[in-house]
Amino acid sequence: MQVAIDNIEVLTIEDDFKKLDEWWTGATAKIYKENRLIYNVEIDSNIFYNGYELIIYENINNISRININTKGKEESIEETKILLGQYLEGFIPISQKIADYFYGNMKDEHWTEFTDLLEGIKWIISSLEFIQVLSNSTATSYSNLADEITARVTELDQALQNNEMVLIGDLVNYDLIPLIEKIKLFV
Repeated sequence: MQVAIDNIEVLTIEDDFKKLDEWWTGATAKIYKENRLIYNVEIDSNIFYNGYELIIYENINNISRININTKGKEESIEETKILLGQYLEGFIPISQKIADYFYGNMKDEHWTEFTDLLEGIKWIISSLEFIQVLSNSTATSYSNLADEITARVTELDQALQNNEMVLIGDLVNYDLIPLIEKIKLFV
Protein backbone atom coordinates (compact mmCIF):
# COMPACT_ATOMS: atom_id res chain seq x y z
CA MET A 1 0.00 0.00 0.00
CA GLN A 2 1.27 3.47 -0.87
CA VAL A 3 0.86 6.22 1.72
CA ALA A 4 1.64 9.93 1.55
CA ILE A 5 1.00 13.36 2.98
CA ASP A 6 0.09 15.94 0.31
CA ASN A 7 1.36 13.50 -2.35
CA ILE A 8 4.91 14.05 -1.07
CA GLU A 9 7.21 11.38 0.36
CA VAL A 10 5.22 8.47 -1.01
CA LEU A 11 6.06 5.37 0.98
CA THR A 12 5.12 1.76 0.49
CA ILE A 13 4.06 -0.15 3.59
CA GLU A 14 2.61 -3.58 4.19
CA ASP A 15 -1.17 -4.02 4.18
CA ASP A 16 -0.99 -4.58 7.90
CA PHE A 17 -3.04 -2.65 10.43
CA LYS A 18 -0.13 -2.29 12.88
CA LYS A 19 2.22 -0.89 10.20
CA LEU A 20 -0.47 1.45 8.91
CA ASP A 21 -1.30 2.61 12.44
CA GLU A 22 2.38 3.39 13.09
CA TRP A 23 2.57 5.40 9.87
CA TRP A 24 -0.76 7.16 10.56
CA THR A 25 0.29 8.13 14.09
CA GLY A 26 3.60 9.51 12.85
CA ALA A 27 2.00 11.27 9.88
CA THR A 28 -0.68 13.00 11.92
CA ALA A 29 1.87 14.02 14.57
CA LYS A 30 3.99 15.58 11.81
CA ILE A 31 0.95 17.40 10.39
CA TYR A 32 0.00 18.91 13.74
CA LYS A 33 3.62 19.73 14.59
CA GLU A 34 3.79 21.73 11.35
CA ASN A 35 0.64 23.59 12.46
CA ARG A 36 -1.39 22.11 9.63
CA LEU A 37 -4.81 20.46 9.56
CA ILE A 38 -6.12 17.38 7.79
CA TYR A 39 -8.31 18.74 5.00
CA ASN A 40 -9.32 15.38 3.58
CA VAL A 41 -8.05 11.88 3.07
CA GLU A 42 -7.85 10.38 -0.38
CA ILE A 43 -8.31 6.62 -0.42
CA ASP A 44 -7.79 5.09 -3.86
CA SER A 45 -8.86 8.35 -5.56
CA ASN A 46 -11.99 8.69 -3.37
CA ILE A 47 -11.98 11.79 -1.18
CA PHE A 48 -13.31 11.69 2.38
CA TYR A 49 -13.69 14.68 4.69
CA ASN A 50 -14.66 12.62 7.72
CA GLY A 51 -15.04 8.99 8.71
CA TYR A 52 -11.88 8.06 6.83
CA GLU A 53 -10.27 6.16 9.71
CA LEU A 54 -13.16 3.69 9.87
CA ILE A 55 -13.14 3.30 6.09
CA ILE A 56 -9.42 2.54 6.19
CA TYR A 57 -9.84 0.09 9.06
CA GLU A 58 -12.70 -1.78 7.38
CA ASN A 59 -11.01 -1.93 3.96
CA ILE A 60 -7.31 -2.18 4.78
CA ASN A 61 -6.79 -5.27 2.61
CA ASN A 62 -8.40 -3.65 -0.44
CA ILE A 63 -6.71 -0.23 -0.33
CA SER A 64 -3.78 0.47 -2.61
CA ARG A 65 -3.16 4.17 -1.84
CA ILE A 66 -3.83 6.64 0.99
CA ASN A 67 -2.97 10.32 0.77
CA ILE A 68 -3.63 12.82 3.56
CA ASN A 69 -4.28 16.29 2.11
CA THR A 70 -3.51 19.12 4.51
CA LYS A 71 -3.98 22.86 4.77
CA GLY A 72 -2.41 25.49 6.96
CA LYS A 73 -4.50 27.29 9.56
CA GLU A 74 -4.46 30.63 7.73
CA GLU A 75 -5.39 28.93 4.47
CA SER A 76 -8.27 27.14 6.23
CA ILE A 77 -9.50 30.38 7.81
CA GLU A 78 -9.44 32.25 4.50
CA GLU A 79 -11.17 29.42 2.63
CA THR A 80 -13.88 29.21 5.30
CA LYS A 81 -14.42 32.97 5.15
CA ILE A 82 -14.76 32.85 1.36
CA LEU A 83 -17.21 29.94 1.48
CA LEU A 84 -19.18 31.59 4.26
CA GLY A 85 -19.40 34.87 2.34
CA GLN A 86 -20.60 33.06 -0.78
CA TYR A 87 -23.14 31.08 1.21
CA LEU A 88 -24.55 34.19 2.89
CA GLU A 89 -25.23 35.85 -0.47
CA GLY A 90 -27.99 33.31 -1.14
CA PHE A 91 -28.90 32.54 2.45
CA ILE A 92 -30.12 36.01 3.42
CA PRO A 93 -32.72 36.44 0.64
CA ILE A 94 -34.01 32.90 1.17
CA SER A 95 -34.25 33.57 4.92
CA GLN A 96 -36.39 36.63 4.25
CA LYS A 97 -38.67 34.60 1.98
CA ILE A 98 -39.04 31.84 4.58
CA ALA A 99 -39.72 34.36 7.36
CA ASP A 100 -42.57 35.80 5.31
CA TYR A 101 -44.30 32.40 5.29
CA PHE A 102 -44.89 32.79 9.02
CA TYR A 103 -47.03 35.88 8.46
CA GLY A 104 -49.54 33.92 6.36
CA ASN A 105 -50.59 30.34 5.80
CA MET A 106 -47.77 27.90 6.43
CA LYS A 107 -47.82 24.96 4.03
CA ASP A 108 -46.07 21.61 4.41
CA GLU A 109 -43.37 22.51 1.87
CA HIS A 110 -42.63 25.69 3.84
CA TRP A 111 -41.75 23.60 6.88
CA THR A 112 -39.19 21.73 4.79
CA GLU A 113 -37.67 25.06 3.74
CA PHE A 114 -37.65 26.20 7.37
CA THR A 115 -35.83 23.00 8.36
CA ASP A 116 -33.27 23.73 5.63
CA LEU A 117 -32.92 27.26 7.02
CA LEU A 118 -32.14 25.84 10.47
CA GLU A 119 -29.55 23.50 8.95
CA GLY A 120 -27.99 26.50 7.21
CA ILE A 121 -27.85 28.39 10.49
CA LYS A 122 -26.17 25.37 12.08
CA TRP A 123 -23.52 25.40 9.33
CA ILE A 124 -22.99 29.15 9.76
CA ILE A 125 -22.47 28.71 13.52
CA SER A 126 -20.04 25.82 12.93
CA SER A 127 -18.09 27.92 10.43
CA LEU A 128 -17.83 30.82 12.87
CA GLU A 129 -16.68 28.50 15.64
CA PHE A 130 -14.13 26.90 13.31
CA ILE A 131 -12.70 30.32 12.40
CA GLN A 132 -12.60 31.27 16.08
CA VAL A 133 -10.72 28.11 17.07
CA LEU A 134 -8.11 28.65 14.36
CA SER A 135 -7.76 32.39 14.98
CA ASN A 136 -5.81 33.87 17.83
CA SER A 137 -7.61 33.95 21.15
CA THR A 138 -8.18 37.72 21.05
CA ALA A 139 -10.41 37.52 17.97
CA THR A 140 -13.62 36.82 19.86
CA SER A 141 -15.97 38.51 17.39
CA TYR A 142 -16.67 35.21 15.58
CA SER A 143 -17.45 33.46 18.83
CA ASN A 144 -19.68 36.32 19.97
CA LEU A 145 -21.65 36.21 16.71
CA ALA A 146 -22.03 32.43 16.99
CA ASP A 147 -23.29 32.84 20.58
CA GLU A 148 -25.77 35.54 19.57
CA ILE A 149 -27.13 33.43 16.71
CA THR A 150 -27.41 30.41 19.02
CA ALA A 151 -29.41 32.52 21.48
CA ARG A 152 -31.81 33.58 18.69
CA VAL A 153 -32.20 29.93 17.64
CA THR A 154 -33.15 29.11 21.25
CA GLU A 155 -35.79 31.84 21.09
CA LEU A 156 -36.99 30.40 17.77
CA ASP A 157 -37.34 26.99 19.39
CA GLN A 158 -39.41 28.47 22.21
CA ALA A 159 -41.66 30.29 19.71
CA LEU A 160 -42.09 27.05 17.76
CA GLN A 161 -43.09 25.18 20.91
CA ASN A 162 -45.66 27.88 21.66
CA ASN A 163 -46.86 27.90 18.04
CA GLU A 164 -46.22 31.66 17.77
CA MET A 165 -45.95 31.98 14.00
CA VAL A 166 -45.67 35.77 13.77
CA LEU A 167 -42.97 35.78 16.45
CA ILE A 168 -41.01 33.20 14.43
CA GLY A 169 -41.18 35.43 11.37
CA ASP A 170 -40.14 38.44 13.44
CA LEU A 171 -37.21 36.59 15.01
CA VAL A 172 -35.92 35.55 11.60
CA ASN A 173 -36.49 38.96 9.96
CA TYR A 174 -35.46 41.31 12.75
CA ASP A 175 -33.00 39.32 14.87
CA LEU A 176 -31.37 36.51 12.87
CA ILE A 177 -30.99 38.20 9.50
CA PRO A 178 -29.33 41.35 10.95
CA LEU A 179 -26.91 39.13 12.90
CA ILE A 180 -26.11 37.14 9.79
CA GLU A 181 -25.61 40.36 7.83
CA LYS A 182 -23.00 41.36 10.46
CA ILE A 183 -21.03 38.25 9.53
CA LYS A 184 -20.55 39.67 6.04
CA LEU A 185 -18.49 42.47 7.63
CA PHE A 186 -16.00 39.91 8.95
CA VAL A 187 -15.69 37.66 5.90
